[in-house]
Order: sequence, then C-alpha cells, then structure tokens
Amino acid sequence: MTIDRVLSIIATTVSFIAIPASGFISYRYAILGERRKEFNAVADNIRHKLREHQRHMEQNIYPSGEYLEISQQEFDTLADVAYERDRKTIRTLCDKYQKSLNSSITTDEYGDYDIVDFNEALAFLKELMPLIERK
Repeated sequence: MTIDRVLSIIATTVSFIAIPASGFISYRYAILGERRKEFNAVADNIRHKLREHQRHMEQNIYPSGEYLEISQQEFDTLADVAYERDRKTIRTLCDKYQKSLNSSITTDEYGDYDIVDFNEALAFLKELMPLIERK
C-alpha cells in the first residue's frame, strides 16, 4: 500500500465519522437555542409582572388588576419551559409566593382589604427572580 491509498482511506473514514457527528452537534445546539428562546418568551412576561408586584409591595400596595395578575397556568408554563434542574425550585417558589401573597392581606365582609405584611412575599420573590432571568 502506498501512502496515497493510506491517506485516502483515512480521509474517507474521517469523513464518514465527521459528517454525522457534526450534524448531531449542530442539531443539539439548535435545540438548546430554541429552548432558550422559548424560555425567554415566557419568562419575560412573568418577570415584568413580578417586577410590578415588587414595586407595588414596596409601596405597601397590594398588586392587583388584570395587567398584574399572574395565573397558575402562566406559572406552570414557566416551569415547563425552564431547564430541568430549575423546574422543581421554580414550582415550589411560585406556590410559596402565591400563598404568601394571598396571606399578606385580610378582607372584611365588605370586600375591603387590610395589608398584614409583605415581607414573606418579597423574600420569595427575591429568591424567584434570579431563576427567571433571561438565558
């Protein structure tokens, strides 16, 4: 065997391995990029609403209204598109935040509310915000 044939065999073997490998790697990066974009699209809306919640609570105002309301479906969607390592933490913190926000006020028989304390809700909110930053 001459050196030409040896180099030809090596080049052919490398091309048979490299082409599928590069396709697989490109596919993996494309999927990761799409997951990141999907997460950012969902998280941007929720992060905006949570920042408004934080501003209202710091001014001792209960965050309410149709533009500030975050449904359980939105929190579930956020947890679904989050990275797998963060899903359980996001679900737990969202549930704790919602419960603490609901328990931070008391309502009387006329529908008027009195603010008890926002400290617990703000603490959960500060834990949640870093998990939903843009990726």
